[in-house]
Amino acid sequence: MAKKKQAIYSTDWAALHPYQGSANTDFYYTTIANKIYDVIDTLSGDNSSENDLFFLEDEEKKQLACTLASYFEDVISSVGIFRTFTQEHNRRYNSPLPFFSCNDYVDDEINGEDIQFLIWHYFMQLNRDQVPFSPKAPLFSEMAEKIMEILDEEYESAPENEKLKSFFTLSEKECTNLYSLQARFTWLATESYLFQFNGRQMQEEINQLVETAKEEGTEEYLPDMVNSLCNDFVYNHITEFMQLTAAQWLALLLGERHPAYDALKNLSRKYSGYFDFVDEDEHYVRFRHIITGKIIEASQKSLKGFPKDMKSDKVSLYAGFVQWQNEWWIMGVVNTYPKSETLTEEIDKRAEEEFEIFEEKKELPENEQEIILKDILEDTALEEGEEPLTPEETAWIAVLSDELSVSFMEKAVQEGKIPGLRFDGENGFELLQNNLDFVLRYVKR
Repeated sequence: MAKKKQAIYSTDWAALHPYQGSANTDFYYTTIANKIYDVIDTLSGDNSSENDLFFLEDEEKKQLACTLASYFEDVISSVGIFRTFTQEHNRRYNSPLPFFSCNDYVDDEINGEDIQFLIWHYFMQLNRDQVPFSPKAPLFSEMAEKIMEILDEEYESAPENEKLKSFFTLSEKECTNLYSLQARFTWLATESYLFQFNGRQMQEEINQLVETAKEEGTEEYLPDMVNSLCNDFVYNHITEFMQLTAAQWLALLLGERHPAYDALKNLSRKYSGYFDFVDEDEHYVRFRHIITGKIIEASQKSLKGFPKDMKSDKVSLYAGFVQWQNEWWIMGVVNTYPKSETLTEEIDKRAEEEFEIFEEKKELPENEQEIILKDILEDTALEEGEEPLTPEETAWIAVLSDELSVSFMEKAVQEGKIPGLRFDGENGFELLQNNLDFVLRYVKR
């Protein structure tokens, strides 16, 4: 039998890891990833048409294989990324995983249900949630079964990756250093195998920013613009699992007894806008948000390394602030601008955008959501040559609508207003209905 050609190399494997250089276990897990790749390649070989919903490019097969090998490494090394997810899901829904009965599920070990769930998650994210793949699609089940055979055989002898595990081992000083913690939750929520698609979204936003800068001739400002975008993304992005932030996931991974747990769990989003310096004392520097008049008392500790001219009544600054351990901290790039009529006009243009930055996002009134849902479900407008949408398709469009809240959708489903909401396949209706809250929070974020 001909030896199969290696598809995955060390650079592919390194993409899902936070450290520089290599760990002494990387070769082993790259080998496992190649074995998994062979299974994926063989089983998806019949899905050769790009019109097939289950079609995977070669690069996507590699990424999926590395994802599943990273899950194996995570469990073996007791890093706790997937365990954190199952524990939080169990706390909310009384089961370690959605969709599966988990009757024979074993905590802190590898499980076939984990693998099948991760395959579903990969396909969902790869297709930007546009296709409601059934978690129990036959292809996913077959892949999970074959991959579990590989991992079962390796389970007792697989080595721990101490270098990966040490990434989440914090010194006493790091536990109180927001920037050290930020490095951890940034990687966890944008580059780890469980949240890698968030990082891809951030990269797409960077690419768009670069294109816009080229068109507008503002390339000289790109470093600061990219830095600011990434910083905003990490603090404000809501992940696909249980609508938690990056910092909250790190808190859960570290555990309730960890000294950084409460601070991470309660870390605020980032509030960015135009501010004026007001005054300062030994402990705080006060800034006034120009549009709303809100006073921010920023800790002096957070201003180390920032330009001194920001403390001047002759300039306004564009800056972001987060609440950390009950104090405001300035965060990310700070740009100062001499006060002028032109600047005032620029700030006025942003008035609508910034007016509610300190307010929590509000749901639309129920009667307005009712109208939106009705419009979606009854939309029959077709372009030339288009086929009418099925009830299942319109139901999923409703799920994807940013204007329809989780609570409203749950109520609408319970009242039978969205009968077409289901996954494909046998028991697709019950499978989605029984996991409705998880699915809605997975999509709506």
